[in-house]
Amino acid sequence: MERTATDYNLHLDHLVKVTSREGSLLVTQQPGGKPNVMTIGWLTAGFVWGRPMMCVMVRPSRYSFGIINSSWEFTVNVMPYTMLRQVAYCGRVSGRDDDKFASQGFTAKLGSAIHTSYIDESVIHFECKVLYSHDLPDNALGGELDKRYYPDGDYHRVYYGEIVQCMAVENAAQLIEKA
Repeated sequence: MERTATDYNLHLDHLVKVTSREGSLLVTQQPGGKPNVMTIGWLTAGFVWGRPMMCVMVRPSRYSFGIINSSWEFTVNVMPYTMLRQVAYCGRVSGRDDDKFASQGFTAKLGSAIHTSYIDESVIHFECKVLYSHDLPDNALGGELDKRYYPDGDYHRVYYGEIVQCMAVENAAQLIEKA
């Protein structure tokens, strides 16, 4: 799809809406290797250290964890409503077992500001370079949230990615809404 560089602020509301509803797709890529995609339902975006920032969380058990630790880059892709089945699939299946780009018919395109791909079928994508990461400590959330989200102690690592580029198709807002 034809896309143009745009101000990331113009699309944060779309990103938050879609991510909290169906999820967005996080793409990581081995240096010089194939991209991998996983569904994310939690992220934050804002301004940290004087820079536009997107924070994503990945568990050590996920295939993407090792990849992001070697590349220190990622893209976050907002998919059109017509591709919700593919978004759900990418949240159920590991990249260890499946080339999700191939099986879901995604086209990888190299980012314009980083060496990690984005999904050409996305309507908005954010290109991010990791500036910092930290692990959530055991029992970080206390009580109910720890029991609900970390019953096995598989706590996330939080990656602070500077948004270095945001690209979108012209009618992105209409394409993420239900028909």
